[in-house]
Amino acid sequence: MRPAPCLPMLCMQARVNVKYSGGKMSEHQQIAGISSGDAVRSVYFVSSAVRSESRNGPYWRLELKDASGSAEAKIWSPLSLRFPAIEQGAAAEVTGKCGMYRDQMQITVDDMRLLSEEETAALDPSDYMPCSARSSEEMMEELEALCGAVLTHAPWRRLMQSVLGDESIRRGLMTAPGAKAIHHAYAGGLLEHSLSVAKLCMALSELYPELDRQLLLAAAALHDIGKLEEMSGTLSTEYTGEGRMMGHLLQGLLRLEPFIIRSGLESELAAHFRHLIASHHGQTDFGAIREPMSIEAFVLHHADDIDAKAAYFRSNFPPREGDPGSYWTYMPLYRRDLCRPMHTPEQDAPAQEASGPMQSDGSGSAAALAFRLDREVMAREALERELEEERAARKALEQELRRLRKPKKAGPAIVQADLMAMMGGRQESSTPEPAGAGTEAAASGRTLKTKGGPSPWEEEEEVW
Repeated sequence: MRPAPCLPMLCMQARVNVKYSGGKMSEHQQIAGISSGDAVRSVYFVSSAVRSESRNGPYWRLELKDASGSAEAKIWSPLSLRFPAIEQGAAAEVTGKCGMYRDQMQITVDDMRLLSEEETAALDPSDYMPCSARSSEEMMEELEALCGAVLTHAPWRRLMQSVLGDESIRRGLMTAPGAKAIHHAYAGGLLEHSLSVAKLCMALSELYPELDRQLLLAAAALHDIGKLEEMSGTLSTEYTGEGRMMGHLLQGLLRLEPFIIRSGLESELAAHFRHLIASHHGQTDFGAIREPMSIEAFVLHHADDIDAKAAYFRSNFPPREGDPGSYWTYMPLYRRDLCRPMHTPEQDAPAQEASGPMQSDGSGSAAALAFRLDREVMAREALERELEEERAARKALEQELRRLRKPKKAGPAIVQADLMAMMGGRQESSTPEPAGAGTEAAASGRTLKTKGGPSPWEEEEEVW
């Protein structure tokens, strides 16, 4: 059994009862909890299906998947003859037994039934893939509230109301992943990503008021709507054949076109809206049908890219959990090591609210005034520290000068040597002193003088 990849956001594993063909109600059986010799009876998604031939006839090699992991399964003949085709992403009720084959767990399927679309839609997403940390109902309500507050042009309101009110689209948005693996690859990820991009665009429109906010909101909310058809199912991250050939940008445009026509949107606005959907990948090398040609197209592209990269980092780095230190890991997508650097520690002083009207004298909001006041307090404290350091240095200098001015208390020979050094050889005498005269004079306390000059003690005072 292969465990599911670790993702930072997992919903609580809810236990949902599944009604099998025999009518018996049972809890979902996680793949990670199956051991060799266990009987298997539960619903799983088919992430891959390959038909092959053996000496006993055709057989199917499947990969079954749920939120806990994946397992290989085999459907041998004659049961395999009941399934001329098995689509990727299909939900299947599987009955069989788990065994070992070449040191790997393998499920031998004794019976299998493919679920209908209605049965698949009724499954609990948390049993089959990781989920968004937020509930889909909460995110959909926030998106609709944002549309109600921003969209004042009637055609834009009709467009969003009709798209979000479509039963199949709404059901898909509530459960669909945002991508196969790179970012938001969990149930509800598509809605979470679309809402985040819409909020980023609205924040940028506050900073750049020349942007068309209503156009940006509609395009951001629906830019990835084609992924509902690009993926093989609402709870699967496998690509369909059409998805591989067309891509979700073109599929999204085709899906939205009837809604655009019925909304009564002006032709130029409709063309601009289509352009934003077609260009949001930024470059044709990255799947864009056209590269951005308007400021709104550039904003949508970069908002989409920022949210995708932030989610990619979030899913590949462990949560901080109070540890602000750095963490490095190799990122295959970028083919290099990337880092989650040290996080700035939170300070005791609470941050001031940045909102608030400007003062009549142009001095700024309350937060700006508080910030400037803190800056002045810091400057005053720094000046006080400098003055204190200067006072300490001056005091130390005065103490050193007093110490140097104090006569040395040393032996007679050292005093004589010091005096001779200070006099610099200027001491001259016509009659040399007898040996030991200086020592005797110093010992008797008499004043030592040189001919024609001041006392060496006076000379020393003059030097200092």
